[in-house]
Amino acid sequence: MVSETQDELQKNLARYLKGDITLHEFEDWFAPVLWNLAESGDDPAREIAGSVHILISEFSDGTLQLETFRERLGTLVPNVV
Repeated sequence: MVSETQDELQKNLARYLKGDITLHEFEDWFAPVLWNLAESGDDPAREIAGSVHILISEFSDGTLQLETFRERLGTLVPNVV
């Protein structure tokens, strides 16, 4: 069963990947979620959030190109068109 936090995380990732929100808007939403998950027992959501955090860091420091960044984020969201 998917937790509410995991569902919201995946929905907001999908919104970014579809172009409905910018990366900056996603990050504004994501930062407090990431902090709240640090002490949560929601392991699936924590795993996804950790992966997103790493990918954003790698993209921000130039390690990942935009296309690769978006492809890898897409693997975290089921059924994104």
